[in-house]
Amino acid sequence: YKALVLHLYLSKEPSFYWCIGPNCRSEQYHADSNPIFWCDKYEFRSCVEHKVLWHTNLTCAEFDAKVDLHRRETEEEASRKKIKETSKRYPGKDYS
Repeated sequence: YKALVLHLYLSKEPSFYWCIGPNCRSEQYHADSNPIFWCDKYEFRSCVEHKVLWHTNLTCAEFDAKVDLHRRETEEEASRKKIKETSKRYPGKDYS
């Protein structure tokens, strides 16, 4: 019970982060502006801003742009698929 209460308390602290590595329960205060979280236990890197594995060779802004682009492409593909499934060609119209 004490461990759960401590975990809850620390999770509310803005500068406190838990490692997101597999099977890792390491934690640390991360008060500087560098978004890289280094897990000393497993030498694991993650991004404290995005809470994902560290996006190697990309800044956080570049990562955001890549995620936004992927989301837009996925949404556009879903729209094209839905239009193809639900619309009909106008009779007599040449679409070539």
